[in-house]
Amino acid sequence: ICDANDLPLEKVYFEGAACTQMEIGYVQKGNGYITTMLQIQARKITVGTVSLEKSWANLIN
Repeated sequence: ICDANDLPLEKVYFEGAACTQMEIGYVQKGNGYITTMLQIQARKITVGTVSLEKSWANLIN
């Protein structure tokens, strides 16, 4: 969702992340015909001012 200047209302930041699954769909929904779903496993995720950090075994920072 974007504001009147086409800037995102919230930004999502990832640290130590990897894409573990990707799916592309070609079905009409709303005004578009293509949807993309990404599944991400992240050590740390921040949305706005809220952060969540997971402990990963055997991870070198």
